[in-house]
Amino acid sequence: MITVYVDRRGSRIDSRGGRLYVEAPGAREGNLPLKVIERVVLTTAVDVTGRALAGLAAEGVPAVILGARTQEAVAFVLGPAHKDATIRLGQALRAQDPSWCLRWARRFVRAKIRREQRWIRNALAAVPAKRYRLTGALRDLETCLGGIEEPAGLDALRGLEGAAARAGFDALAALVPSDLRFNGRVRRPPPDPVNAALSLGATLLHFDAVRAAYGAGLDPFIGFYHQPAYGRASLACDLVEPTRPELNRWVWRLFADRELRPSHFGRTGDGVRLTKEGRAVFYPAYERLGRPLRRMLRRMAYGIARAVASDA
Repeated sequence: MITVYVDRRGSRIDSRGGRLYVEAPGAREGNLPLKVIERVVLTTAVDVTGRALAGLAAEGVPAVILGARTQEAVAFVLGPAHKDATIRLGQALRAQDPSWCLRWARRFVRAKIRREQRWIRNALAAVPAKRYRLTGALRDLETCLGGIEEPAGLDALRGLEGAAARAGFDALAALVPSDLRFNGRVRRPPPDPVNAALSLGATLLHFDAVRAAYGAGLDPFIGFYHQPAYGRASLACDLVEPTRPELNRWVWRLFADRELRPSHFGRTGDGVRLTKEGRAVFYPAYERLGRPLRRMLRRMAYGIARAVASDA
């Protein structure tokens, strides 16, 4: 199964006879059987026919449409819904149970902190010259982990998770080259190449989490750690939390191995974004990260689906 990325301005996507056709300016039309496509990532600069959208949905191939300028998700195509509505009913019931929400929230945050610790320990072994800042981050993470069972509510747990996230970004800032000017996480707009790579990676991970929840019969908007909020896919946010440390590690390695370089980024009115050349590097590299994380997201989503169905 493969992921199809189409972001060249003026490209056209169509579907005929169970195949997806992609026509790009100055290139020969290519096509693939819909059955071998796992997902499609495209931008608003691409023309998509109604047949293509219908074909993707019929085959259950999810697609995310990114803003051509912002590189943020503007729409999803998810295909037919799961047929067992009792899962969504159980999910909605459990989302109103504070103790159930806190129990699952602790699982998400605990998994995130442990994964953060693991990649930073590996980085410390690889770059011992950064020992001072990396060991400081590890101490902070250990403190956060030790406090997981203490909070009596979600707000206190969010404080711990926020402190753990800052420790992870402090470690990342210590590791990436100083000329990238990464001093911490800033999402909108990303002010530097590291934040730009983190943001696009997080957008793709969020799409994968929405798809995992949807495929398991869950409502992506009804979360437990991230409580339901207007316009937010809260359960997808829950699922993404344990994967964020893997994104941090991956972005570090992209810059450390010079797969991504400052020349792959450009500054616009919306901050720093990947250029066409940068995206040509980023997307194939993301697949190395995305495949195992998609499996992880599916396992988590199906585990939640079983839990809410059995507890309902």
